[in-house]
Amino acid sequence: MPFGAIRDGFLPSSARLQSPRYAAVKEYDENERQSSFEETNSDTFDRPGARGNQWRDLVRMLLLGVTVFITAFAGTSAANAFRIAGCQVRKEHHFQNHAASAAVSVPEKGTRIPFLENVPMKPSNFTPDELLGLPALVESNKAWDALIGPSKGYIEIAHPEQYGLPPGVRHPTDPDKSVYGLAMTHQLHCLIRIRKIYYDFVDGRLTAESFHASPPLELTGILKLNHGSLHLNHCFDYLQEGIRCAAHMDVQYPDMANGVGILTGERMCKDWTHVYGILNEHAFDASNMTL
Repeated sequence: MPFGAIRDGFLPSSARLQSPRYAAVKEYDENERQSSFEETNSDTFDRPGARGNQWRDLVRMLLLGVTVFITAFAGTSAANAFRIAGCQVRKEHHFQNHAASAAVSVPEKGTRIPFLENVPMKPSNFTPDELLGLPALVESNKAWDALIGPSKGYIEIAHPEQYGLPPGVRHPTDPDKSVYGLAMTHQLHCLIRIRKIYYDFVDGRLTAESFHASPPLELTGILKLNHGSLHLNHCFDYLQEGIRCAAHMDVQYPDMANGVGILTGERMCKDWTHVYGILNEHAFDASNMTL
């Protein structure tokens, strides 16, 4: 083997493998690399500084997650709070506007009148009235007219604007009062008119031609409605409205007294004595009126 090769340390591979010196060097080198690797891994996982960095990163991530959650929850809660507050403000604004409009606006048509309220009730039986059931005779006609009295159901109301009433008929002597009618007496008036026209037909005092004829030219305004079929058609409609409006639901049963089948039975009615007391107290003298 050339001397120079040995001198320069270039042994053949087979020689290097068999050389004790080379084996020792190799073992030392492998141990050194293994030790270096273990130290590296140990430094990575066991070194206090590295472990602290890992915990700090973990805490930072947890804090970031909690912050995001709190921010989202707070934003949602704030949005809900603003929405609820907005609804409350709108409701309060609506009620304030409603209260203000109610305070300044005129009450709606049909406002109740204090002295017409709280009429007491009493039981009443539907029994035939012999006088009212008679044909058109002097006595029976007076009995029918007495149902609405000489005022014909018209009453005086002072300062009607305080009740939200529309203008009534101008009072002839007192500018602070107006004249109005009542639904009950209006219905009775219509029934009296129907009865009169019926018996006028039956007794020949009224013909179909005159009944359906146009009102005389001299009749104007409300007086024109008092004529013939115009008035009667109005009364039929007004009565059905009044009956359906009251809609009494008292049970009636047949009574075959004197061979005539009638419906009778006790029902609760407004006290007529009290009703006529109100009419008399607030009556307007309409004895000269044609209605």
